[in-house]
Amino acid sequence: MLFNTFKDNIIKYELIRQGDRVVAGVSGGADSVCLLLCLNNLQKEMPFELRVLHVNHMIRGAEAKEDAAFTGQLCESLGIPFIQKDIDVPAFATAQGLSMEEAGRMVRYDALREAAGDGIIAVAHNRGDAEETIFHNIIRGSSLAGLSGMKMKDGQIIRPLLNISREEIEAYLKNAGQTYRTDSTNLENDYTRNKLRNIIVPYIEQEINASFGEHLRQLSREAALADDFISDAAIRFLEEHSSADGGRIIIEAAPLLGLFEIVRKKTVYLALAKISGSRKDIGRAHVGAVLRLASKTGNGTADLPYNVTAEKKYDKLIISKKTEHAPGDESESVTEALNAALKDASIFPYDKSRMTFPRKEYTKWFDYDKIKHGLRWRRRAEKDVIELGSVGTKSVRRYFIDEKIPQEMRGRLPLLADGSDIIWIPGFRISEKYKIDENTKTVIEINIEGVLQ
Repeated sequence: MLFNTFKDNIIKYELIRQGDRVVAGVSGGADSVCLLLCLNNLQKEMPFELRVLHVNHMIRGAEAKEDAAFTGQLCESLGIPFIQKDIDVPAFATAQGLSMEEAGRMVRYDALREAAGDGIIAVAHNRGDAEETIFHNIIRGSSLAGLSGMKMKDGQIIRPLLNISREEIEAYLKNAGQTYRTDSTNLENDYTRNKLRNIIVPYIEQEINASFGEHLRQLSREAALADDFISDAAIRFLEEHSSADGGRIIIEAAPLLGLFEIVRKKTVYLALAKISGSRKDIGRAHVGAVLRLASKTGNGTADLPYNVTAEKKYDKLIISKKTEHAPGDESESVTEALNAALKDASIFPYDKSRMTFPRKEYTKWFDYDKIKHGLRWRRRAEKDVIELGSVGTKSVRRYFIDEKIPQEMRGRLPLLADGSDIIWIPGFRISEKYKIDENTKTVIEINIEGVLQ
């Protein structure tokens, strides 16, 4: 029964596909041993590469060594490659000023990512872990995203046991005749999660409401739906009212302030996360600082985590990484990379009845037969013009002024040019002159994803 649920999760959420490379984090405890057995059985039905990583946190001395030996022997009996990492978590926690819980989680996932590369990381969180996470987030102070809790699939991390209880896991192992290790620290109440698991949640379920866990899961499902809806609205707004310029995001301030408050906050949060490269440590205070800046009458700046800064100029909100070099230093390398990407541009016959335009910020279609001088990415030149439809032809210099693009950005923006005709200013406009129309016979697709994104 448990394996059927596990397999259904794999298929429904597309967690693993044939030929994937999977690294499973196995501690030797019941949950991770169950995960390993299920993955091993799944291999018999769906060929994929499986390896196991065991991390010794060097906290429990001989007991931890026995866990590692048990896990290694189990993998050997199953014919599964085994990797062991010994990491001094107490020393790491002290050096980084972290709790033992947080330090252990960080080194564990770092080791898993190193072992997996661009493959899949399988971890053994179960239904109880999911409930504890939601409750823990509520206690610490949570956003809707925090109430959403763990996901079955989160980037390269998969949790195929997430809707399976600990009782089901232990019954499965007993039926299979499979032993497992018990981490003695899980029985201690020194850590917040252990207190929730061993004291608080059992008390609530026994003395107050036996359905507490199910209510948490229901709250999580509804929070996830709400957060997805808000995130979609924020992403659409950024697609329509922002542009990317290398390592910066430029947002139109007035439309941003016109959004519903919760969408406004999510929009800023996503922009900060994209520029910083991380969502960790970006909190309400930082989002609030950016929104106060956006509502200022004049110009201003705000310093944020990860060496990120927000700047208000004209009616634009600019979020970027601070750099120690001059703003234009990277210009040549960017245009070189864009021109290199042109070599991979796709050219194909246009069939209006079967083809739909790509709706991506970094992928555009143009009428290939309208190109007269050849495509080239470069910085602006004095005689550059762009066709703006009903407005007619306008100099790029005038366009930049009318759009209130900050002066220091104008020389840095990469332009896709056909002679002095500008075809595309990424993040801003494409030329009406080169658009697909009823007479188009051949299309060229320009994709710059990964260069400017």
